[in-house]
Amino acid sequence: MLVRIRDEEGIEGVGEADPRPHITGETLESATYAIRNCLARAIQNVDVEQLEQIHFMMDRALELNPSAKSAVDMALYDLLGKRLGVPVYSLIGGRTKDELPINAWCGITDPKDAARVMEEKLSNGYNYAAKLKVGVSPSRDVELVKRIRRMLPPQMDLIIDANQAWDLQAASRIISKFHDDNIAVVEQPVNSKDLDSMIELTRRLPMEVMADESVWSCQDAYQIIKMKAASMINIKLIKAGGVLPARKIAALAESANLTCMTGSAVETSMSLACEAHFALATSNARYFDPTLPEENLVEDVAEGIDIKNGRIRLSEEPGRGVRLNEAALSKYEYTGA
Repeated sequence: MLVRIRDEEGIEGVGEADPRPHITGETLESATYAIRNCLARAIQNVDVEQLEQIHFMMDRALELNPSAKSAVDMALYDLLGKRLGVPVYSLIGGRTKDELPINAWCGITDPKDAARVMEEKLSNGYNYAAKLKVGVSPSRDVELVKRIRRMLPPQMDLIIDANQAWDLQAASRIISKFHDDNIAVVEQPVNSKDLDSMIELTRRLPMEVMADESVWSCQDAYQIIKMKAASMINIKLIKAGGVLPARKIAALAESANLTCMTGSAVETSMSLACEAHFALATSNARYFDPTLPEENLVEDVAEGIDIKNGRIRLSEEPGRGVRLNEAALSKYEYTGA
């Protein structure tokens, strides 16, 4: 879903979200309705520079709908950057790093296919961290992790993401089989609401435990920190409701000496660029974990992202620095019933 917002001078900002029922509880239709009939009306007379007030008004208009709010938030940051003539990262603190290494990411597939994907990633310069989806079956998970770990350079971090697939006993049993595989992080090993098990695994395991589905808001992050239920947090703009609330989650994590990963959904370069700006300006953003448009989309409707040797470099253009390809967009545009 793409959202355009224009100010009184005609400057346009563009935002994007990927509403999914099983992730955010939204559909494309419900998110479109939320923006047109609730969020747009709530903020139409507020100046774009009043971001705190805008988020207050959006939260008052709608309690949930984080991806819809995120699309609006991204568009506002893009617009504000263009109005002020600065990149989005300059609006949120400035660069904390020169470039962003991308996780060599592999989805749910069999170990042989995963090895082919990882081999291609390594040949294209990915050398910072790799992430694997586990939780399918113990035998498959063990084969996958051991096969991929042998392929990786010793200094390359390995992250395994179980997507809530295990309970405490299964997580303990399966992860114990990886004691020689130099796992750096295990992401959301148990159900998002099972914080008691998250606490126990964080206390017991030698690798870091990352909360993903357990953290949607500052309140969630505070609870995780207070209970010591994770040592890392995966921050996704579509979960948090945009850049502004995501920055607050990152600040909470930093206050507790926790690092973060910047995650994503299936998206075009519009969202990818905004997430990159967020990660670039966030000092405790340790990993960048995007799903790249070229690997998931028939055609990207945005252009301007510079990815070389497994790293993203952002331009100094005002706003997000990425432009819509209007010709491509027109082929896929659906404005709803």
